[in-house]
Amino acid sequence: MFKKLISKPRLEPEDEGEVLARRKAVLVKKYEEAKAPLVALCEEFEAANEKVLGKLPAELWKVIFGHFGQNDMFAIAMTCRFFRQRLRSVYWSRETITDIAMNDASRAGGLNLIKFMLDEGAEKEDFDPAFCIELAAGGGHLDVIEFFLDLEPNLEWSADGYTCTEAARGGHLHVLKYLRSRKLLSPFSGIGKTCAAAAGNGHLDVLKWLRAQKPPAPWGVETCSAAAGGGHLDVLNWLRSQKPRCPWDEETCAMAARGGHLEVLQWLRAQKPRCPWSTETTAEAAGGAHLEVLRWLRAENPPCPWNHETTTAAAAGGSVDVLEWLRAQDPPCPWEKNGAAVLTACIMGHLEVLKWLRAQDFPSSWATTLYSWIEAAAKEGHLEVIQWLRSQDPPCPWGERTCAKAAEGGHLDILKWVRAQSPPCPLGGGEMVIAAAARKGHLDVIKWLRSQSPQCPWDEEACEAAAQGGHVDVLEWLRTQYPPCPWDEEYCRELADEELHWRILFWIDEEQHYLSD
Repeated sequence: MFKKLISKPRLEPEDEGEVLARRKAVLVKKYEEAKAPLVALCEEFEAANEKVLGKLPAELWKVIFGHFGQNDMFAIAMTCRFFRQRLRSVYWSRETITDIAMNDASRAGGLNLIKFMLDEGAEKEDFDPAFCIELAAGGGHLDVIEFFLDLEPNLEWSADGYTCTEAARGGHLHVLKYLRSRKLLSPFSGIGKTCAAAAGNGHLDVLKWLRAQKPPAPWGVETCSAAAGGGHLDVLNWLRSQKPRCPWDEETCAMAARGGHLEVLQWLRAQKPRCPWSTETTAEAAGGAHLEVLRWLRAENPPCPWNHETTTAAAAGGSVDVLEWLRAQDPPCPWEKNGAAVLTACIMGHLEVLKWLRAQDFPSSWATTLYSWIEAAAKEGHLEVIQWLRSQDPPCPWGERTCAKAAEGGHLDILKWVRAQSPPCPLGGGEMVIAAAARKGHLDVIKWLRSQSPQCPWDEEACEAAAQGGHVDVLEWLRTQYPPCPWDEEYCRELADEELHWRILFWIDEEQHYLSD
């Protein structure tokens, strides 16, 4: 037996190749045999999906897709033809899905996902490699940057320097060195944004490297301002120790005040010459509710100046303590007679600030000027503010524009409340309200308005607003009612064309003509 084994001829290399080829042929045949019934089964499933799921309205598909992240959309689109069609028709186009997925993957450093999408048929024309590189630079993902540069070796670069700026913002010195080695067009921002990005995040090593290049990366007053805003005293020290010094101006103190960095402010004002300041400094401190900083600013000799913008900023920041301190000074910090502080508090939804202002000897008439204030609260969705404004004696006046602003913001709860009052907030003609909702794509608001008794009226402006805003679901709903919302088809087409809303144009050309047959 042993002799037989020894004497058995061995396969030559060519023979081994033939064996492998035969094995491959067998596997391919088995694959094709197994593939046919699977394809048939998939087609059967897709037909069943289309029969059952095809009845679901576009609004429900939006809810379903809304449960997924943007980065999941590409995977959903690759699941089957039916999902792909639904995703394109009611949510995003293939180009948009690919673009968003590529951007998210680049930002997160998902090189494997990027390769997978390209292997699965993602087109280069459907995303911007230069923007993907910029996002990858911000995260320090050098492997993603190298991949895209290999993919597009003749990539055209804009001269804005954003890629290097994002790398500097993240403190990714290795990315900056690589980009510099590739001799990219204008690798640094020509207006100082690259240095400012590094300074604002305290990346002193990056800043030193940027300035050591030939020629050095540009800097300016925004570099010192960014360092001050971030509270990076070590960076400021270095910037001002250079020859020539990095410049600064009033904004530098203002940014330090915005961040509440008292130690930085004290250092800035102790230099020779002092860093200048202005009313913006006190306004920024007030807006950030930095009362300790405000006290120090006003205790200096001479004190840091203030004006009505300081009280308005305090109202925006929502701090009653700061407002009380400002008005308790001798003389008190001024405020605007036109009620800018109240308007700002309404926009931001700071009810306690509003109550405090109402209790003061405020120089503005509530009965004559609050109309725009309640509109501001309605647009921003602050129902508690509106309820309080209407509870005053006399109540804050309202009108058709109040409903329109609530509709524009998509705040159905506010619309329901103001219309349930006695007497209700007037709709006026109503056309303005529906058009405001259509312009921003708030279909639920439009449906509610039309379900009321009597119905809220509409006119051509509703369809025009939907077309201009690119809301195909709104336009489709408006036109499929009985009777349909009136429209000027050609004008809607013109508005959509100006804004490059291709889905609107497609719907007008195809779907609307089909429905009218």
